[in-house]
Amino acid sequence: PDIGPAGGGRHLSSTVNGSFAAISNTDKNATSAGTFSNEYVEILRNAVGAGISLPIGHFAKTTLQATTAYFHFSPEDRTDPTFVLPADHFETDLLLRLEYNRHGYIATLWGEAGHRSDWLPWGLPGNPFDPDLQSFTRRGADLKKGFYFGPFQKISLGLSLFDGDNLDRFSRFEIGDFRSARVRGFGGSGIQFDRGAVAELDYGFTLGNTFRVDAAIEGAWIENEENFGPGYERALGGGLSLNFSGPWSTLIHVRMSRGISSTIPDAVGSGDIRVTFFKTFDRWGRRKPPTDDPKAIP
Repeated sequence: PDIGPAGGGRHLSSTVNGSFAAISNTDKNATSAGTFSNEYVEILRNAVGAGISLPIGHFAKTTLQATTAYFHFSPEDRTDPTFVLPADHFETDLLLRLEYNRHGYIATLWGEAGHRSDWLPWGLPGNPFDPDLQSFTRRGADLKKGFYFGPFQKISLGLSLFDGDNLDRFSRFEIGDFRSARVRGFGGSGIQFDRGAVAELDYGFTLGNTFRVDAAIEGAWIENEENFGPGYERALGGGLSLNFSGPWSTLIHVRMSRGISSTIPDAVGSGDIRVTFFKTFDRWGRRKPPTDDPKAIP
């Protein structure tokens, strides 16, 4: 939280993060004609990153973050034998983000430049290949606002914008619960895009001071001329989340999602469910202060 002064009473903060996987993820590529299994690719991605943030006044901060990720590609059982896999490579990304937070508003502007260490022809025979796509840029903006109705109810509105240059299948934005553009119910759909917008409406409330419930609906309007032709496509999904305390100092999060509609063929699936367990560790004792201490807080 504090790695040193930066002048004007401001202090620099830093973050270090890592994302490590032992199981590959199946990458699909949705098009206007459907999603074809002969182009499925298994991707194993592991990444490390670090960032440094500088406050700007009381309500804003700017962050510079660098990330290096290693990508390993392998064929899936249904992948066409003639499909040439992308070369395994390191991808280095440098991101600059400006965030403003005040009166329940959170506004963010960000831009990112990426470069891949190796970029060789890939795909089915005859597929076009552009070596200039080895480097790419992405950028976006987010605006979120929360409205509170008493201590236990909240409505959140959100809008996210995305744009990029020199993007391809393995650098584009992607729709999904774990992807860059979150739309519930479209996990693993393979919907990728070069530019677009995602809107969100979320209503959260508490039941009996024990269960936290969130109901949300999210919609995306996206453009990817290479896969879908000119014009914009849309996807609409929703879901229900439940948070509650479990045994042994755990917090349990259950999310159920379902795609509602889409203009993209075969994109709407049967839905999904995700269960996450968070384990907390109590560093500080729970002993009460001495009763003979006049400054003790009851």
